[in-house]
Amino acid sequence: MCGGIVAWSVKTPPCVALSTTKAKLYTISASVCQALYMQKLFPPLGLPVNLPIHIYNNNQSVITIIHSKGGNFHRAKKHYDVHVKHAHDSLSNGQILLLYCLTEQLLANILMKALGQVHFNKLKTQLNLISLDSGN
Repeated sequence: MCGGIVAWSVKTPPCVALSTTKAKLYTISASVCQALYMQKLFPPLGLPVNLPIHIYNNNQSVITIIHSKGGNFHRAKKHYDVHVKHAHDSLSNGQILLLYCLTEQLLANILMKALGQVHFNKLKTQLNLISLDSGN
């Protein structure tokens, strides 16, 4: 919203994922749920909702799977079930737009990863964060 991150969370996953793709699918599914919730919450508060809501992801496999026909069976994605279908339906309805973003450019990395000072400062600047320490 206004060029920044609206929602962010870290929690223990409810299940063990057997691949990074499956883990990312769970994450995208949760992000879609959050986006759809905000889509309904904002209008009564007088806040505009610009559709589609952009969801950024750094895993091209996930983007390919979700963009494919969500209901088609493929042995490589047989366990992705409802997460793929839900995200695919939201994408098809124009409610969300799933976009690829290089890992180095994901703004949420400032909250999730140990970053070098240069990379940290670059993301900090993009988020319009300022240091309260007078020395920096």
